Amino acid sequence: MITILGSRGFVGAALAERARADGLPVHCPGRDEDLTGRDLGTVIYTIGLTADFRTRLLDTVEAHVSYLERLVRHSRCDSIVYLSSARIYGRGDGGTSEISDIKVQPANPDHLYNISKLMGESLILSAAARPRVVRLGNVYGADLRSANFLTDVIGSALRTGRVALRTSWDSEKDYISIDDVTDLIFRIARDGRETIYNLASGLNVTNREIGDLLAKHLGCEVVVEPGSPSIRYAPLDARRITAEFGFSARRLADEFPGLLRAYRANL
Repeated sequence: MITILGSRGFVGAALAERARADGLPVHCPGRDEDLTGRDLGTVIYTIGLTADFRTRLLDTVEAHVSYLERLVRHSRCDSIVYLSSARIYGRGDGGTSEISDIKVQPANPDHLYNISKLMGESLILSAAARPRVVRLGNVYGADLRSANFLTDVIGSALRTGRVALRTSWDSEKDYISIDDVTDLIFRIARDGRETIYNLASGLNVTNREIGDLLAKHLGCEVVVEPGSPSIRYAPLDARRITAEFGFSARRLADEFPGLLRAYRANL
């Protein structure tokens, strides 16, 4: 049996849908369901906060660490896959491979997200049976509920025909398709030889490239607000997932027309 925790979120819901489509036995308990003493089989832990964590610091710790601790302490699991985030690498000053040293600053409130994710990773790697950690790049798909960057700019382009970026043209980061995520996570849970994986495309996409895609497919105006900072993340090291699973990431440029159709259908 597969138990997906956080199935109301974007990634969790996509995993649950994929499991059912593949005919896998799946259980998606709510956050208030008592799991004490339950045999949960393979657990995929997708509970977490994203863009709104700065206004919900205590909820962030509850989601990434406290709920997980109660699960490990009071439930039985054959294995756990913990969905972490490639955000923990910061700008990649210490490298972006699974064995890179991670730099955090406890006095910086922005680092509470990274610290709590790392605590969740450490907890299952130290105390859980057959643990796997998956550090996700920026996951994209037709997720209109999200407040992330790509959702925001596509929504603005479709609604108003104009996008004003708040980061520079050369700002860049990794984007990974939700379809790639659902493809790989179940394989990692079943067959993964390592304990930590980056699940990322390994290739950054710039704001300029995204602006060009919006202009090409929607004919909208894309500008950068004056004084916008340049935020450039180091490319994520995807060699482990490529070598072990023969993974080749979908390209955002190729997925963009279908992504726009999905957004239009749900606006």
